[in-house]
Amino acid sequence: MRLPVVAFSAIALLLSSPAGADTPLDILGVEKSIDDAARRAQETGDLIAKAFADQALRVIAEWKKANESLITTAFDRLDQQTQQLFTQLNNIANRIERGEAVSFVDFQRAMASAGSVLEKIPGSSSAPLVMFYWPTIVIPGSSSNINVRVIGTGIANANPRVSSAGKTFTVKKYTDNDIGIDIDRGLLSTSPDGQKSSSFVLNYDVSRAHWYNPLTWLRSSEVRERTLELNTLPSIPGHVTLTQILRKEEWEPQQFGPYMVGGVGQDNIYRTGYELTPVQKEAGWIVDKEKQGKEGKFDDNGGDGDGGSSCTGFDPARISDTYVGFNLQHGHKTDWRGHHDDAHQNCRIWIWLKRKITNEKPSAPETKPLSWREDTDFTFDPAMTSYDVKMKLYTGISYSIRSKEQIPYSLFEMMQDKAGIKFRPRPQRDF
Repeated sequence: MRLPVVAFSAIALLLSSPAGADTPLDILGVEKSIDDAARRAQETGDLIAKAFADQALRVIAEWKKANESLITTAFDRLDQQTQQLFTQLNNIANRIERGEAVSFVDFQRAMASAGSVLEKIPGSSSAPLVMFYWPTIVIPGSSSNINVRVIGTGIANANPRVSSAGKTFTVKKYTDNDIGIDIDRGLLSTSPDGQKSSSFVLNYDVSRAHWYNPLTWLRSSEVRERTLELNTLPSIPGHVTLTQILRKEEWEPQQFGPYMVGGVGQDNIYRTGYELTPVQKEAGWIVDKEKQGKEGKFDDNGGDGDGGSSCTGFDPARISDTYVGFNLQHGHKTDWRGHHDDAHQNCRIWIWLKRKITNEKPSAPETKPLSWREDTDFTFDPAMTSYDVKMKLYTGISYSIRSKEQIPYSLFEMMQDKAGIKFRPRPQRDF
């Protein structure tokens, strides 16, 4: 019989499968793929992927137990829904193992498919039993009720009842093998930063009579118990940190000198100064007037003057972008005849220059909590040229985000415009 397209697709994806393999589990290697995904999830601390792997392994175990005769059946003889389930589980597990993107919607669809498949397969026992239930991972949200589905052979006709902490819940019977319980989300234990578990007890009756033993026909039933554990993710799914690279013009200050200024004169103020060189002007330097007025430094070059002359200081009225005025006070020299002659004075001065430079520097990191229901917004600095985003989930795993495709489990839509960046939670489903 010719294999359908899905089987050929699976074979193409799994080139390592034996060439002659033609059974569902051989062709897809489902259990191995899920085991590999579970191992990677354990190593990385990825509780979400681990929860999926655990559920998927339970599905496979129940399917195998209830369908031993089908294990050797060619893949194309299985119904389409079962083929699709194996393909879904295998593809998700392979993506987890390779570290590729998987969304919560992928998990939820796979679990819903598993429920549909297990609900229709014949049981391995005539006695009622619980095979599988979902969701086990619950997303905090505004929805009031969570519909927990329980799949099991004849479970609907085994007087199923569910309770927790003295409260009983109405059990809905969908088919003989499928029941549901609506649980108020507000009854579940929650935490802002950690996963919390809530347990519900499913009791159902199993007859103690056996058709082959007349002595047991009058026996009553016995109660079986199964714990339904729901794990609620934290109300704060994680945090996101934005670091912006900012381009800013800054003044670069620098002190130049010493420069020698001086002159000859007699009993008068001598005005001199320093003109910036062409090289300094071409390099963009100008006089830092404020700093020059407060921190301008000078000396008399080790007493290089005579006739009572001195270095007076910088002249604020003669300081411009390209020139620094400096004043001396000349005395005079007197010869043996009493005649006054010119005196000289040399001074060393240091000047403060500044120039505009453009730098790109990272801003202080800005961290905000993420939400399951509300946007998380960041505003860009007008000087931003690029940015870096890191997302840390409650599991402690950090992710560098450069595109929306890199957001783990497609939890958020990343939207950006010139004004900022927004992380909008996608509608999520329990699984």
